[in-house]
Amino acid sequence: MNDMAGCSPAQGAWELCTNLTCMIDWLDHWQTLVAGIAAVVAAVASIHYLRRQIAQTAEMEETRRKRRLAAARSRLHLALSDIVHYAEECIALLKQYLDATGGPRTAMNALASLPRPVLPEQAVLVFEPVIEATDDDEFAGVITDMISRMQVMSARMGRLPAEGRRLGVPNLHSYLLNAAEIHAYASSMFDYARREAQTPPHSLDWALVRTALNLSHLYPDAYEDLHAFVGRAAERAEHQAPQELA
Repeated sequence: MNDMAGCSPAQGAWELCTNLTCMIDWLDHWQTLVAGIAAVVAAVASIHYLRRQIAQTAEMEETRRKRRLAAARSRLHLALSDIVHYAEECIALLKQYLDATGGPRTAMNALASLPRPVLPEQAVLVFEPVIEATDDDEFAGVITDMISRMQVMSARMGRLPAEGRRLGVPNLHSYLLNAAEIHAYASSMFDYARREAQTPPHSLDWALVRTALNLSHLYPDAYEDLHAFVGRAAERAEHQAPQELA
């Protein structure tokens, strides 16, 4: 009898089969192992393909995000100009109220008829896609803070004619600080909007707050109390920042 007519399934997997019957017996004996190996190989291939697909999708989304940010950034310059102009108008009007405080009642009454600065809502809307597209949380926070102060300033301007006589110096100092902060926030973003700086501002620049007041002729020597008020606000902000980081 031909010894190679068949072979025992118990033979080791390393033995070479010499005919079809042996191969069939070998596969029948090891089919579970072969199926398991095939499943593992298929799973590894699927995971590799899935990871590549996820990476490609993430790369495409990152490219789209950068394009959205670039498009939004290109519109920042004009929006910032409108915001700076709004802040300057607010400071100029509040300066008149501050100068009239303690003076004749007729002077304060005359101020109530002056036009009030109008919040540039279209400029504010330009920042919404910037917040959505940027991956810089600190910059998004700066924008949010500026818009929040603009909303507060708009409400204060709306109440100014009715409340002007009752505000008093401390409140007017607070209003002026509010307007100067808006001016400083917007001014600090110009280099980034012009692409002269790759990194946007991450906090309020108090030097720019004082500059905003000086540009409106609210100088430290003539408005010492106002600048002292601003200095105290800056100190509180500096002390608060380390606590937030902790």
